[in-house]
Amino acid sequence: MEEYNSLREIAQKIEDSNKKVTLLYAFNTTGKTRLSMEFKNLVNEIRDDEVIKHVIYYNAFTEDLFSWN
Repeated sequence: MEEYNSLREIAQKIEDSNKKVTLLYAFNTTGKTRLSMEFKNLVNEIRDDEVIKHVIYYNAFTEDLFSWN
């Protein structure tokens, strides 16, 4: 298992994977929202003084789509 020192490193690993969709799920208070915000800051671009935003979706409803044992 790889070890990371920061959320930025994990966000960079996700971006480097070049996947169209990455689904992250974990228990409450594990840092999912903080990681998604770090990823958002990493992938948003500035072109010709315009911010190009990429879609980051996170919602408590998504948690209901999974069953936890």
